[in-house]
Amino acid sequence: HRYFFHSIQIDDAQQMLLQHQPQQPHEEEQAIQNTTIRQPAYYRPPQNADDIQSQRSGGNEQMISPSSTTLTYADLIQRSMGLPAYTMRQAIDAANTFTAQYAIVVYDPEKDNFKGYYSQNHQWVSSVAHKKLSNTITTLTWLLRKLFPERFTPDSPEFVMALSGGDYPAIRDRGCIRSNDGGPCGEGEDDKQQGGRNNNNNKAPILHFGSVFSGPLFPNLIAMPMPGVHLNCFTDWFTSREVCRHFLPSYLKPGGLVFGEDVGLFWDDLVPQLVWRGTDFPFLSNQNDLEQPSFERYVGDKIDDIVDNHHPNNEVATAILRHEYNKLVPRWKGVVLTAESEIDARQTNTLPRINIKFSHVAGDGGRKRLARGSTEYQGWEKIGFPVAGEVMPLRELAKYKYHIDLGGGGGTSWTGTFEKLAMPGLLFHHVTPT
Repeated sequence: HRYFFHSIQIDDAQQMLLQHQPQQPHEEEQAIQNTTIRQPAYYRPPQNADDIQSQRSGGNEQMISPSSTTLTYADLIQRSMGLPAYTMRQAIDAANTFTAQYAIVVYDPEKDNFKGYYSQNHQWVSSVAHKKLSNTITTLTWLLRKLFPERFTPDSPEFVMALSGGDYPAIRDRGCIRSNDGGPCGEGEDDKQQGGRNNNNNKAPILHFGSVFSGPLFPNLIAMPMPGVHLNCFTDWFTSREVCRHFLPSYLKPGGLVFGEDVGLFWDDLVPQLVWRGTDFPFLSNQNDLEQPSFERYVGDKIDDIVDNHHPNNEVATAILRHEYNKLVPRWKGVVLTAESEIDARQTNTLPRINIKFSHVAGDGGRKRLARGSTEYQGWEKIGFPVAGEVMPLRELAKYKYHIDLGGGGGTSWTGTFEKLAMPGLLFHHVTPT
């Protein structure tokens, strides 16, 4: 296995190899009674409540082949069924599904520690992305120690699990993701005959800490909390039985969640406008060719030929982008709708109905910079096109009647959705492939 994977010791510089000493169990913690992984348990999908009860009460379950249904591992968990047994070899082979951000975590009872293994065949994409993976391993192994102390002792058997972490699964087979008709990837006849890398039968379960596909493209991929704030909140709850600071209301923490009743905001008091602020990120670039339009490519060389006294530059740019609307990522579509709404408002002397603008742009390594005055938006701002907006704290956003989620690199919003659900306004939540 060391030929295929290399381990990296955890220290202040690199965090992969994990070592924890056994902890005394909390009085409410439940130790694992059976330390073996249960045998494969593929069942007929329950058709009604009676079927579900039959399966849970030990009724006559019908074993089925994994390839004859799109029953996913998440379905098995939700129905309190066992996951298929798997081996170290299968956990290693599952790495072939990914290009990066995939690791195997092994508990070594002889040394009483956890070790993380990262494939030599995988990219090391960025410090930001892999910080999420290392955070996942560190937090997850800590929780395993605390929740199941009797499972992880020098007398315990070896334990192996596969996981990945990040906003979006770093899947290798982009062709399947783009062209998929709803079934699992890698189940074509050619792939089966060749024992293809994505064949889903008896695969090791992969815990992905981040957004996963809404369809059963990879049935063994199981959605878990996003690394960072969301996953760390589980440790906060476990240690203190208190809500983590990030999700406290604003009256308990400056900058916290804004509930209308806490700040005296009610529906009739809100600004009748659809508002959004966020970062100019790509949208599911592995699954589509939607674009973030640059001024130079889309507008710059066309404006001088069209502009006249009756059609200012920003209106011409709006018309051009409307013509290319279907090519744009969702957040830029929102910007186009904002531009059109502002044109209508100027003509009718009313409040624009839509206020969707970028407060930040994404720089190198995913680092954010203020959108206003950025080099990326110089051309747009010069002609008065409303691409960049002011930064709005949560208390300011809470004053608006309508909110919307617009997906970025991972296709969905985690923190933003939580923040908006707390506000007194109405949230339009998107439907995306993740």
